[in-house]
Amino acid sequence: MKYLLNHKNLSDILIEAEIKLFSSEKLKFKKDKTWRENSIPKSPGVYALFEGTEILLYVGETGNLRARMNEINRTVNHSFRKQLGFTKFKGIKSSKKFDDDIEKQLDLFFSESLYVSF
Repeated sequence: MKYLLNHKNLSDILIEAEIKLFSSEKLKFKKDKTWRENSIPKSPGVYALFEGTEILLYVGETGNLRARMNEINRTVNHSFRKQLGFTKFKGIKSSKKFDDDIEKQLDLFFSESLYVSF
């Protein structure tokens, strides 16, 4: 039996995903391997990044949530971090990352203000 995705199915799926992302627990982001291993599944999924627990900053999808939470820590690996550094901290990216001052500001923002839900 084939599952056909039509406009109504897609709309229902997106509404359900939105409800789940906003109503599920928002985990305080940590730049820590143990946190990822204990809190983040290795499964595919949709994730949302929030400033605090209310301000939605980014929605993404990935084949491996745990690996993605590792990648988001590094400017070279994730467009969210690149865009945040540029817009929030007026950073100018060189070849792969921002200068050390901007990278430190990003790390501080992540540790103090960033939350994630799946």
